[in-house]
Amino acid sequence: MTDVLDPDFREATAVDADDLTMLERSANLEALAQVFPPAQYPFPTEGVRDRWRQLLRDPSVHIGIAEDDFGLAVFVAFDDEVLRHLAVRPDRWGSGLAACAVTWALERAPLRRLWCLERNPRALAFYRRLGWAPTGRRRHAEFPPYPDEVELGRRGDATMGWCLARVRPLSEPGLTSTTDGGRRIPTSPLTGCCHPMRTMSSRSAPGPGN
Repeated sequence: MTDVLDPDFREATAVDADDLTMLERSANLEALAQVFPPAQYPFPTEGVRDRWRQLLRDPSVHIGIAEDDFGLAVFVAFDDEVLRHLAVRPDRWGSGLAACAVTWALERAPLRRLWCLERNPRALAFYRRLGWAPTGRRRHAEFPPYPDEVELGRRGDATMGWCLARVRPLSEPGLTSTTDGGRRIPTSPLTGCCHPMRTMSSRSAPGPGN
């Protein structure tokens, strides 16, 4: 179970694929509707579910989750360098869970970068509060309407210890984040980056986040 002040993270397993998909969907629809209007760009549920199944089989990717009485509350996915996916269930935004998830990930990997939709100001503000900053790199998303993405990099030990956001909760967005290690991967809603439309074709797999 996840207490607001002390989330209990565990590694996700294959049986969590559906819950990961549904949390990503709810956070994306809430956070990114202005960027990807659902009527024009429906959330690709099956493609996202397939992507999670692939990620859960990938030994280079770590996926941490925490639950509460209502189910999955937060997830964070990352490899050795990139924060790929981060999402918090909309009813838990502002609880500090996103900052705790990032801290949990940084305790396990020296994360250095992520991509974030430029039109997701809440996600960008969240990462800046944690010490991440734009690197100057930009790119277009690979799906309609091709919004701009910006890369953020982590400075030194930024974010470490921010689960003390338990004492000072952050206002967490329903973001989405992504990686570009060789290929573009879809994102999930709390990294504030990409939209899961990237889950088809080369969009299979990066969370924004939030």
